[in-house]
Amino acid sequence: MVGLWFYGRGADITGPVSGPELAALAADGTVLPTDTLWEDGIEDGFPAGQVPELFPPAPAPAAPPAAAPQPPAPKRGGRAVAGTGVVIVGQDGTTVKFRVKCTTCGKEDASWKSIKIPRGTARAGFFCPKCKKRRDGEIHGYH
Repeated sequence: MVGLWFYGRGADITGPVSGPELAALAADGTVLPTDTLWEDGIEDGFPAGQVPELFPPAPAPAAPPAAAPQPPAPKRGGRAVAGTGVVIVGQDGTTVKFRVKCTTCGKEDASWKSIKIPRGTARAGFFCPKCKKRRDGEIHGYH
């Protein structure tokens, strides 16, 4: 920006100032992008924001750093504990696989059952072929 310049806001007009002085005034906030500029010898003014040397475009905001991938949240499951008449075969935090066992003669049912781990105590019944009676087993669940 060579030559002499005038700048104004409303009815107040200041100048003449040199190009480097005008740049310094813009840098310290005295001249705003909405102020009007006139070049010496030219009657038509224009907004100071149109001069790229005075108000360079703001750099694009830096992208926030990419968040590190989070490990999957651990399963908030429960744990099952065998009560009377039950043998636990396996559990995964959500369900428990078990077999029932006669509390009188010790006969264990050949098949297994699977249920959702209970809150508190769950009962599972089966018919003991050896005793010829119905027996109940208990599973205690903790969350």
